[in-house]
Amino acid sequence: MSSPHRKADREAPATESSASLPHDETEEQPKAPAERLVIHLLASKRSLSAINDVWRANELVTNARETLEASVILSARTGFIKKGLNETYRILHKVKTKIGDVKQRGQDEYEACLDELDDAERRLQATLSSLRITTVETSINREPDKRKVLFDYVDDDGIKDVLKAAEMCIDSTQAAQRKFEDSLNSFEEDLVSISEELPPKNIHASSSSSFEQASQPDLRSPIPKLLNGLETHAKEMASLLESLVRHFDLCVTALKYTEGSDSSAAVQKITDSLPPGLDLTRNSNSAVEAPPTEEERTEMMSVLEKDASEVEDVVLEIHDRLSEMEQDSMLISEHLSHLAAVHATVLTIYQRLINVGAKLQSYRNASKAFEDAWAVEATKIRTLLDEMASLREFYTGFKGAYDNLLIEVARRHTLQGRMEATMKEAQAKVSRMYDDDVRAREVFRIQQGDYLPADIWPGLLDPPPKFAVKRLKSHDDVTKKIEETI
Repeated sequence: MSSPHRKADREAPATESSASLPHDETEEQPKAPAERLVIHLLASKRSLSAINDVWRANELVTNARETLEASVILSARTGFIKKGLNETYRILHKVKTKIGDVKQRGQDEYEACLDELDDAERRLQATLSSLRITTVETSINREPDKRKVLFDYVDDDGIKDVLKAAEMCIDSTQAAQRKFEDSLNSFEEDLVSISEELPPKNIHASSSSSFEQASQPDLRSPIPKLLNGLETHAKEMASLLESLVRHFDLCVTALKYTEGSDSSAAVQKITDSLPPGLDLTRNSNSAVEAPPTEEERTEMMSVLEKDASEVEDVVLEIHDRLSEMEQDSMLISEHLSHLAAVHATVLTIYQRLINVGAKLQSYRNASKAFEDAWAVEATKIRTLLDEMASLREFYTGFKGAYDNLLIEVARRHTLQGRMEATMKEAQAKVSRMYDDDVRAREVFRIQQGDYLPADIWPGLLDPPPKFAVKRLKSHDDVTKKIEETI
């Protein structure tokens, strides 16, 4: 029997006085061969309890094989789910990007319309401001004692209605934006919370994350190497146990053929309480039937004494190997627990993605609702822009018309002056012609009147007709006011 694993712990081959049996420090008398064989047999019997370690080693190997199978299955499932997780995340991320594009496009269009509204209102207000500072000329003011400006003739209710409608469009658009942003932010928060556990870079590119390791067990799993070590230990332990059994058989055989021992009774008493699971039938069947020769017995005792000195080392080696196996088995269990944790994490993330996917339609509906609402408000804003432009054009025309009105009033005043001068000149001519006619009629009456009867012509003695150049209707018109002002 040899124990290479602990060879360095052993000294030179044991002798009868240096065997692994306890002894006092004082000199003892050499024990009888039969008594010494019984001591070796008892020690050998105790060593056979190492079979429990061998059973445990076999159990660890079996567990490790089952764990390897479970890890392969678990890793395969994790890898399969992870592929679905990656694809689901990519789809959701694309949808979120498209919805975000809708929001950005709507925001850009809204800001552009808002700038146009501000510009249109600014130009309209500038036009109205010019009306507020333009004083109506007193000469055309129906209430000369009351100062008036052109803005007094403006229907500001219509302007207020337009501006209020613009504010309502802005408020409606902002409300639609806030509602849409709440939905988009919820979508974003869902994906961000998931990406914190599974960053997008681990989805789109290969990495050494635990998820990648879990999906490639053959390349990264320590279980195959540890299992190989466990199997090697188990085989060595079984071989060492077999050497202990052979040593026990040799002790039994030697005791049976030793003089001065009740071999049958001793062997029976010792073998009756062997650890369960030991099969000594094969060894007993191969026992020497005929008593060994003296030379064979001497050789048997030499081998027995040598093996007896190694029993303790063999048992310790079995224990040491089992300890190493326990540690390796713990590593295997820890790796399986790690795989299970990764699997559970992947399942949790995948379920969260599924939950986000279940809300995907609501996110799309929110996007569609915003697009529809913005389309309506954008149309209203365009209409209001046209109305503001029309108002500005109208009131700009009003200001220009007022300036032209002053020119027209001046023109009319000038023409009226000319007409009145002409009327005065005509009136003077008519008056002169009337006076000439009066004088001529008087001369005619004096020269010819004595000769003509009075009834020869009814108009013979009539005075000349009178003519007056005047306006057809007299009223206090604007022109007269201007004239008085001037």
